[in-house]
Amino acid sequence: MTIDLEDFEGGAVFEDIEGKALTYKYDNEGDILVEVLGSMITFTGATDFVGSVSDLVIWAEDDLGARSENMTLFFTVENKNDPPYLETVLGTATVQEGEGVTFAEDVYYEFEDEDSNPLSVVWNWYVDGEMVPPDQVSDKYAYEYIPPITAEKDRTVIVKLEVIDGEHTVDISWTVSVTNLNVEPDTPTFTHDTEKKEYKEGEKITFSATAEDMDGDTLTFKWYLDALEEVGSGQTLELSDVNPGRHIVTVEVADPSGATATADFEFTVKKKSNGGDSPGYELVYVALALISAVGIATAMRRRL
Repeated sequence: MTIDLEDFEGGAVFEDIEGKALTYKYDNEGDILVEVLGSMITFTGATDFVGSVSDLVIWAEDDLGARSENMTLFFTVENKNDPPYLETVLGTATVQEGEGVTFAEDVYYEFEDEDSNPLSVVWNWYVDGEMVPPDQVSDKYAYEYIPPITAEKDRTVIVKLEVIDGEHTVDISWTVSVTNLNVEPDTPTFTHDTEKKEYKEGEKITFSATAEDMDGDTLTFKWYLDALEEVGSGQTLELSDVNPGRHIVTVEVADPSGATATADFEFTVKKKSNGGDSPGYELVYVALALISAVGIATAMRRRL
């Protein structure tokens, strides 16, 4: 409240018979905040104080320091819900994907609300404007933010705390720097006909594969034969003149950071026929055998 000491209820509170200008001073215990501007004096109840005040006195002085008698004022300060006090201690945070940062009281923020029932105060947490579901907040006073592992690179998010005491709403926020966690590529998948696992000696053999990377990195492909030598690169491999026998072809994918993943494919190369087992030659052998048998039989008849 504000009153004019030179015009209060139709008259002046203090007067100087010599007509000198007066200055006004006061004294109290601090439960009432006082501001004097000329003859205007404003009284404000101190924050979080409720009750009666009977120790506030005001007096006037002239330019020579002559002082009037004290005027004692009596106040009753009624309860009023004050906004909660909520301020940041640290304004930023840094965290890696998949790890957590906990916004704990007295570490990241300060809070005070003496005239509210703690059970009636509502705490809401937000990430980039989206409210965090209450069942994902294990401690409303110390929310742990865990950034998901995504294809995004380094980025920033805004974490906000909102406190509502029923009448007032206050909030603070933090800028959180999220560093990307490199994830190794997925295991490659062969895209050629994996049902075919046998080939002829000298036959051209084609292999192909694909792979994905959660980070969205560009992947490189390398191929190895029997884990001994690199035989190609890219998503497709063609081989020829592979020695007969069982073999393993390996495809390796790598992201720019060097993280790799591999997959193996087993196949067999059949040796070419040596010609001794061909049907044509078998017929010749049979024919020669028959001729020999006829010759032997004729010779025996002649002897008889």
